[in-house]
Amino acid sequence: MHDKRCDLSTAPSSQLIQLDMDVQQLFTNLKKEAECPLCLETVKDPKTLPCLHSFCLQCIDKHAGYAKRKLETTIKCPVCQACFQIPEGDTFGSLPTSFHLNRLVDLLALRDGSEEAQTCNSCEENNTATCYCFVCQNFLCKDCFDAHQRLKATRGHRNVFIKNLQAQDVEELMHRPAMCAKKYHENEPLDYYCHDCSICICHKCSIVSHNRPTQDIEVCKPQRVVYCVDVEAMNTLRGLVPGQVFETNTDPSQSSAEGRGLIEAEAGTENNFTVTTRDSKGTQCYYEQDQLTVIVRSQKGEEEETKIDDCKNGTYVVRYKPKSVGLRDISVVVNGQPLTGSPWRVEATNHRYKVIHSFRLHGTEPVEFKGQVSIAVNKRNEKIAIADFNNHRVVLFDEEWKYLRTIGDKELNAQRIKFPRFVEFTTSDEIIVIDGKYFQPSKMFLFTEHGNFIRVIGQRLISPLSVSVRDDGHMIVCDSGDNSVKILSPDGTGLVQSFKGPHASHYPASAVYHENKFFVLYHPCYYVKVFNNEGLYLYDIAMKHAFGSLRNSLTIDAFNNLVVCDNSSSSVHVFSLDGKYINSLKKRIVSPWSVATFGDNKLLVFDNIDNLIYVLQ
Repeated sequence: MHDKRCDLSTAPSSQLIQLDMDVQQLFTNLKKEAECPLCLETVKDPKTLPCLHSFCLQCIDKHAGYAKRKLETTIKCPVCQACFQIPEGDTFGSLPTSFHLNRLVDLLALRDGSEEAQTCNSCEENNTATCYCFVCQNFLCKDCFDAHQRLKATRGHRNVFIKNLQAQDVEELMHRPAMCAKKYHENEPLDYYCHDCSICICHKCSIVSHNRPTQDIEVCKPQRVVYCVDVEAMNTLRGLVPGQVFETNTDPSQSSAEGRGLIEAEAGTENNFTVTTRDSKGTQCYYEQDQLTVIVRSQKGEEEETKIDDCKNGTYVVRYKPKSVGLRDISVVVNGQPLTGSPWRVEATNHRYKVIHSFRLHGTEPVEFKGQVSIAVNKRNEKIAIADFNNHRVVLFDEEWKYLRTIGDKELNAQRIKFPRFVEFTTSDEIIVIDGKYFQPSKMFLFTEHGNFIRVIGQRLISPLSVSVRDDGHMIVCDSGDNSVKILSPDGTGLVQSFKGPHASHYPASAVYHENKFFVLYHPCYYVKVFNNEGLYLYDIAMKHAFGSLRNSLTIDAFNNLVVCDNSSSSVHVFSLDGKYINSLKKRIVSPWSVATFGDNKLLVFDNIDNLIYVLQ
């Protein structure tokens, strides 16, 4: 005799419909609860992490596989981002099995009609179960149920047909005892707990496997076996790993990333690519709660800064700037799951300059800059000074090329600037001007930013050609009077150091100091010589047979490279600091004469034939 609640022949049709709707809604809720957060399918072989979130064993192992390929030893829970060690063997099979989710899967199999439908627990023929006995706690096929009804001992048991399941029946099935998984123990409930082994066991297990007199093994039979949450530990975990659970239709397996930034990149330059989120049908979708994580990692394991622009329509623009050349691994994760193809491996190459703008400039009078022009940029405020040799003036502009003033043209000392050959800023915003005709002795003057004359810097100098200023304020002067490089104190009054190159007949035309080395350009042989901090010669950069007439201007750019103007071959050359040739900008500038760094990663180059200022980036 089965449960009278299953006999609904006398119930009104509206009540039948309502009961059926209640059961349908319950199964819908249960199916949602039984979803794996990674694959969004009904969980298979559910395993529970210490943070109490459960996943398919295959999914969590696959998740660990991605981490291992990135040489990581831990994974983050895709739901709460708690961090856990990847076990030996790269599988989480030893994690606790979720009895609760296994019951959910069994119940869902009663309704979906799948091949994994519940089978009979009574016979060994694997027949599909048609009813459940609440007393025997077994699923029964039709034949076993008929036999069950014929026996006097079981005839009065409460049974319910699966097709007639009601909400209350489902609730009872959910709370039925967990059964032992050991062979020949399948019909035994897990009524006992072994303290020494820390596992739930059945009655047979307690006799066969956990009853060894030689050892003091404590086996108890609790009234009820439950999984209890350590509230204090969970509160600590919540404090360490803030997060939330949210619903989304975004399917990471259908989402994609594409763009040039996943194929190639330039060191020191901003590169980008686009991530598009889609649902399981491949349709672009957007959910504000979706979590996009992008990691750009060098081969040394260093993570580089990324910026993500949310376009609010399911597309995200990811921007990153490699600090140096070399391979980068770019991983893209949406809601804890890597996109197909992630991580991408990208080669970051040296930056190649391009002309982005060119123009002519005037001072207060409509007179074009022409001929031998020197450019200097104030690193602190990006003001620009131009020494215009042929027009006998030094002109100051702001960072947007707005004319500010002409230096030395309105005061008593105006006659001091007649043939400005070189200009530079001090670290205190003062302006150094080297004045004098070529092949004649020159002098070095110091002016305020507003054009007021301060003094002559010349007590230790014979005929200065160029000057640069170190970060500590010291002045590096190339003196053609004795073919030496001289380092002066920040105020220009004291000689701190002086050294010469190995060829006494060659004179230094320009010099910069960077990373404890001096880089000095020599004439008439066209090369750069490198000296250490004490002025001892180290090595050469740029040989005459490879390049033309290197002019009296060089600089260190934002990418930590040496940039040199080559007047005769119409080129701007780029070298690494150890002397390796990187690349050149050729033929765009007819006669590059002077170069200076500008802004984050730009160069200013003056062409003394076309009389144009070029902006390179």
